[in-house]
Amino acid sequence: MVKKHQHTREAKGKRYTAYRASTTYKGVQIRISAKDKADWERRVSARKLEIDSNFLPSDPNMTVAQLAKLYLDDALASLRPKTIEERESKLRLYVLPRIGHLKLRHVKSDHIEGIYEIAQEVSASTLEHVHKVANGLLNFAIENEYVLTDNPITKGLLKRVKRFVASSKETTKSDWVGLSLEDIDYVLLESRGKPHEIMTHWQLLCGLRVGEALGVRWEDIDLAKEIVNVNVTVHDMARARLEGSKYAEGRGPIVAPPKTARSRREIPLQEGTVALLEQTPAEKRHGYVYSTPDGMPFFPSNYRKLVFNRLRKKVGLDTMQTHDLRKAFGSVLLTEGVDIMTVSAWMGHSSPEVTMRIYAKILPEAEKRHRHTIGRALLR
Repeated sequence: MVKKHQHTREAKGKRYTAYRASTTYKGVQIRISAKDKADWERRVSARKLEIDSNFLPSDPNMTVAQLAKLYLDDALASLRPKTIEERESKLRLYVLPRIGHLKLRHVKSDHIEGIYEIAQEVSASTLEHVHKVANGLLNFAIENEYVLTDNPITKGLLKRVKRFVASSKETTKSDWVGLSLEDIDYVLLESRGKPHEIMTHWQLLCGLRVGEALGVRWEDIDLAKEIVNVNVTVHDMARARLEGSKYAEGRGPIVAPPKTARSRREIPLQEGTVALLEQTPAEKRHGYVYSTPDGMPFFPSNYRKLVFNRLRKKVGLDTMQTHDLRKAFGSVLLTEGVDIMTVSAWMGHSSPEVTMRIYAKILPEAEKRHRHTIGRALLR
């Protein structure tokens, strides 16, 4: 509520009128005197921005945690929810617990090296993401003149992190073993007749990412043509972090366009998936195919915690991730001789080169199978 009044005074024979008013914003009372209402509104807007940011750029006592809030708020205007979600999680889990309490002007290279102690606990991919977020956070401070003038992440430290990530990626690639055909059968069998069975089909038999699978609506499915169209993906991003953004509508998880233009795609349905979908009466074929009791899509994190984790324990695959189901789909296609262009399109990869890189171990086996098939055909 705005309380206002005109205040008039005289000085040196002249009469002056000031516009005085007070209002409350986020628990802070704002009292401002201005020459007129327009000037008052302009001054209040500036004060609100100051309250939102909490600290002025020149504040020497700004902490890394306070900088992180500004960094994430700045990202809301231009980045996708998934990207913001990833940044927020890396800051919350790895950066802020170690240096969040420090005043920005006190952050040194030694403190940054403390962050990278996680190298022995996390994957190379996670370490690389943490480094990018930490580096981006500190560069943001420099660009906006928030106390820092130099980035404490030195070139030498950067090189060491890159070497570690590169060597770890090679090890990870060579050690990765996907789901076997027997594993796939176990997962499908254990899911049969349960509410999440369609999710298993979306990932194992259609190659959808978990967010894409959670976002499938009945209107995206054409049972006559036996196809499903991927048009959206579901994200975990907390609603409060997106207030004022283009995604801040309604409640529940964020439903946004897919990862890339090629992620928006059409995928053929397997016979078993068509049969499963046809079990749903026609009058109930609306909204999300797999949803919460109130018709909302699941948060991906809730699906993993409440449904998928139980599934993997049931089948005895404790290290299996939701993405492994999608990878299994691509692996089976390639080993069965489906061409790389088609596999890439169905998987929604940004290019066939990405598909080749992900399935580098599968391709030689697929080529060998091709040669044997061609050889048998020619010898008939």
